[in-house]
Amino acid sequence: MSAMDTSEVLTTSLSASGACREALLALEWLETNGLGGFASSSVAGANTRKYHGLLVSRTPEPHLLLSKLDPTLISAGQRIELGTNLFPGVVHPRGFESVTSFSASPFPRWRYALKQGTFERAVMMPRGEDAVLLRFSLSVDAAPCEL
Repeated sequence: MSAMDTSEVLTTSLSASGACREALLALEWLETNGLGGFASSSVAGANTRKYHGLLVSRTPEPHLLLSKLDPTLISAGQRIELGTNLFPGVVHPRGFESVTSFSASPFPRWRYALKQGTFERAVMMPRGEDAVLLRFSLSVDAAPCEL
């Protein structure tokens, strides 16, 4: 984890600067279940370490059960790819560019601006269970969406 406080990292200038992408790739989040299992990744959403994943269980040694999801949101004709992947010489999709804010507390949450309203995704791990919960939510003023 970076020494920087990630409790509220604003990312509104991502598309304007490659340096912002690098900063979000360097910052990481971690959610634990109290059993030795966890979910973790970079704030940008790209798994930059071999142990990054949405569900890593410790039974009796760590096993990556779910690496990641790269959903696409479609709202009012607007298509937003939420994932970020690093390939040699290219980043695709570039979901980090659509993030307007990230908060690590009380659990990792990303917020995206839509043409009408906002969309939020969150990662939670129930205490004492090898499970991960992914929450996707729309603001009350958002247009209908497909995920």
